[in-house]
Amino acid sequence: MGGLGTWIPVRGHFRVRGGPCVQERRRKAWSTPSTFPSFLALALAQPFLLPGLAPWLCPAAWMGSWGLPLQPAPCRSPLCRTLTPPEPRQAMEGEPTLRLRIFDLNCCGVIGSGLCVFSRFPILDTLLYQYSLNGYPYMLQHGDWFCGKSVGLVIMKISGIIFNIYVTHLHAEYCRDKDAYLPHRLVQAWELAQFIRHTSKAADVVLLGGDLNMHPEDVGIRLLRGWTGLRDAFAEAAHFEGCKNGCTLIPDNCFAAKSELLPFPLGIRIDYILYKAISSFTVKCAELKTTMGRAPGVDIPFSDHEAVMATLHIQRQGQPAGATLGTADPALADVVTEARTEVGVGLQAARRQRYSSGRMAVLALLLLLLQALAALGTLAGLGTEQPFPKLSFCLLAFLALGVLILASGLHLFHTMEVKMLHGTEDQMWMVLRALQERPSEG
Repeated sequence: MGGLGTWIPVRGHFRVRGGPCVQERRRKAWSTPSTFPSFLALALAQPFLLPGLAPWLCPAAWMGSWGLPLQPAPCRSPLCRTLTPPEPRQAMEGEPTLRLRIFDLNCCGVIGSGLCVFSRFPILDTLLYQYSLNGYPYMLQHGDWFCGKSVGLVIMKISGIIFNIYVTHLHAEYCRDKDAYLPHRLVQAWELAQFIRHTSKAADVVLLGGDLNMHPEDVGIRLLRGWTGLRDAFAEAAHFEGCKNGCTLIPDNCFAAKSELLPFPLGIRIDYILYKAISSFTVKCAELKTTMGRAPGVDIPFSDHEAVMATLHIQRQGQPAGATLGTADPALADVVTEARTEVGVGLQAARRQRYSSGRMAVLALLLLLLQALAALGTLAGLGTEQPFPKLSFCLLAFLALGVLILASGLHLFHTMEVKMLHGTEDQMWMVLRALQERPSEG
């Protein structure tokens, strides 16, 4: 359920586009339109795309070129490759023909993170970080663990401005009332915030886009925004046009699960474009738009999520503003405390699961030892007056061995989960102590 983001220079400001996501196996369908106007970045995640939607996948391709006809320098990075359309459509009159470089961030997990970046401009550097917690491997019906949820970083220089562009997709929320994945999603939000803090110090502008799977009032999004200083394009936009309250997952979408949206008749907003300026630049969101259902010319939408499009004005100011990475206000301390409490709840649950799986492994091992003793007794000639039940013995042995292997694997997994949750809890405690001590130092 990820989104896409595109930054397009238009007369001194940048237009940020977000939109539907596609499955990685459908990547070739994206090359149908050969005249993508000024596409800079595209983050893909997991959702739905029908073959007939390929020509409609990029709305800007059918709206004419509203980006400047820039001719970017060739990208010599070995990480990049050029997206060449096999059957390009006829370009509209006055529409520039572009060749997009594609950088694949789908190289983690079993299935892949579903992240990818298309760039019109040269990519200076890239980095992919996989979150330490990604759900549970035995929850096959969800599949988040097999995707390997990650955050991708792409560094670009456009018109002398260094952009750190982050794309991500956090763990899904399958049940809001009993959210077993809340601690994992909070760990991901914390790691995302730390990743942005420690990799954006040399950037001029920071942009984050993707499916965060968190409501605007959730503790995870408040933690992310408060600790990084990122601003929500929806909250800051001077003009908004689209679904009410900026919702990106709406009941009218035929791909959306209607039962999950029953408590939210208008839909939910879980896809975000967040931004901030560092050094001597300022960023303002002039306009934010979302798609509203069906794609042009067809009876189905682009994806299960609505597209998000923002226009950002970037200006240079007189004096460098410096990096504002987190503040010492009491509200942020309260958010960190709330997040640490939720992580602590998840830590206790992980410890209980580790104990249960360890006890099951010990019981299975004892059963195998008893069977081994019985087999040795039979070989030694004890109990020869009765026939030895070989079939039942073998079936029981295989069952005990299977339980031992499964329980041992779960015990190791939950041990790692405990370590990750405990480490995150300690980090939050250190940050909380620093936030509480900072006012007294001033």
